[in-house]
Amino acid sequence: KEWGFGRWTALLLGLWSWLLVEEKKIQEANAIEKQSLEKWAVEIMNGNVRELWKQRKESDFSDFEWCHDLRISAKKLRYGLECLEEFLPIRETKQLLVHLELLQEDLGRIQDGYCSKEWLTQLLDAKSHKDMYREAGLLTGWLMRDALRANQDASEEWERVLKRLKKWLKYVEG
Repeated sequence: KEWGFGRWTALLLGLWSWLLVEEKKIQEANAIEKQSLEKWAVEIMNGNVRELWKQRKESDFSDFEWCHDLRISAKKLRYGLECLEEFLPIRETKQLLVHLELLQEDLGRIQDGYCSKEWLTQLLDAKSHKDMYREAGLLTGWLMRDALRANQDASEEWERVLKRLKKWLKYVEG
C-alpha cells in the first residue's frame, strides 16, 4: 500500500539520479582510459611503422637479405597491430593489416624459392642418381618461377603498404 501513496517516490528518484550521475562518471573515466590506451598503442606502433617506413629507401626485391629483413619488419608490425587493433583510432589499420599480410605471403614465397634451391643443391651429391638431379631441377625451376612471380607481387604490395604507412604517419604527426 505504501508504494501506491508515493512515500518511496522521492527516495527512488534520488537513487536513480545518483545512478545516472555515477554512470556518467564511469563513462567519462572509461573515455579517458581509452584515450590513454589509444595514445600508448599509437606510440608503440609508431616505432614499428617508422622501422618499416625506413626500408622504402633500400627497396630491392632481388636482394634476398633485404626481402628477409622486410618480411621480419612487416611481421613485427602486423602482429603488433593485430594485438592493439581495438585501441588504434586510425582508420587505415584494417587496410594496412590486409596489405601487410599479403606482403608477408609474397616475401615468404620469395624466401621459399631461394632457400629451397640452396637446400636441394646441398642435398644432392656426386653419388646421387641422375633422376634425382632431374627432379631437383624441375622442383627448383618451379620454385624459382613462383619466387619471380612473388617478386613482382611483393613489389606491387609494397607500394600499397607504403601508401598506408604514409597515411599512418600523417595521422600521427597531425
